[in-house]
Amino acid sequence: VELWSDTAEAVFFKASLKDREKATVKTVIGEKMYFTPTNSGGSHERAYYAIEMSDNQEKVTLFDRETMEELQKAQGAGCKGPDGRCHVYFANKTGKKLRLFWDNGKQGILQATIRPRDETVVHTFVGHTFFATFEGKEEERIFTHTVSKDSKIVSISQEIGS
Repeated sequence: VELWSDTAEAVFFKASLKDREKATVKTVIGEKMYFTPTNSGGSHERAYYAIEMSDNQEKVTLFDRETMEELQKAQGAGCKGPDGRCHVYFANKTGKKLRLFWDNGKQGILQATIRPRDETVVHTFVGHTFFATFEGKEEERIFTHTVSKDSKIVSISQEIGS
């Protein structure tokens, strides 16, 4: 995992860690730290975990990738702020490859292809509707979900609705 920080003007590499390694880095109050996959180049779009440093922050603990991803989902998922901006995770529980679309009132706009037992995060807004199809059968919607302020992690099964 890599540790990065950034400002509006630049991205800063802080450390690279292997399993069970530790790193101590200098930070300032309010600085955001991003834990990303190796060779991410500082892109925090797929960050495992992000934290904003506070005046009582003593340390940050890293876990294995799966645990870090679960922490990121728990802390980063949902709708925050007055603008209705949301980070919603869609989890494929069907056993088949899915295609996830934003419903634009027409044929939809592809957002992601999700492998079985995998998931994707969508950056969206309250009120947006998404639908899923099986790959190769895009004309048949198997699932729909309209984002609400409570949307966080959405499991997609073969049932219509949610």
